[in-house]
Amino acid sequence: MVVTQAEHGSLLLTKEGRREFPAVAVEVADTTGAGGAFTAALAVALAEGKDIATAIRFASCSGALACTRLGVISALRYRTEVDKLFDPVLYSLTFEMKRHGILNLGLNQAIAAMGHGDYLIVCDAGFPIPSEVPRIDLAVIPDLPDIETVLTAINREFIAEKVAYAAEMAQNNPRLKDKVDRIFAGVELTSVSHVDILGTLSHKAKFIVRTGAFDPFGNILLYSGVDVKQWFTKPGTVVPDYYRARMK
Repeated sequence: MVVTQAEHGSLLLTKEGRREFPAVAVEVADTTGAGGAFTAALAVALAEGKDIATAIRFASCSGALACTRLGVISALRYRTEVDKLFDPVLYSLTFEMKRHGILNLGLNQAIAAMGHGDYLIVCDAGFPIPSEVPRIDLAVIPDLPDIETVLTAINREFIAEKVAYAAEMAQNNPRLKDKVDRIFAGVELTSVSHVDILGTLSHKAKFIVRTGAFDPFGNILLYSGVDVKQWFTKPGTVVPDYYRARMK
């Protein structure tokens, strides 16, 4: 038997005992359609041959996404959107308390879900986050946490191949630009129009991480890279010229 428990996740009851599954962290707009979305996704996952634990995790993503929109039918999401949020590896982070590093469930899930070339945005408290983009909201009060704290924590667990920030930051918030340059020293740094970040780029982000920062133009794009040394260690693999410097 599977029991849903709203923000407390779900519960699997079998003759062997009980197992708890945490809820997926999202910005909630309406929970009306969550149960139906969960049940439908659970049935689909089981029909596809997934084991019950994986099916529950998949269903949790579907139910969570349904909570981010108003209504019932209108809140149901496309399979591609559920797949974007779901990764069987992510939930391994939730069953044991981490000893160090990032403790936030949503942020851990986002980092684990990033593929090469994907990007996430770390933004200030006032950034207009598109409704269709998964949101990890860390904001508590003004400047808690600030952008520097969040970027530093992410940089310790995330391989950034490129970092982009608003071109206006250099003139209007040079203190923050210096911090970004310091945190991501050695990473390719580039600037883009703030208008583009607010527009097209925000809609294409894989995740957006909202901080509590009251920092003008405090919106930074982190592009996911790979650990080149790990990817090109097997016999017979040839390192492309553009990666050779990163093998040192």
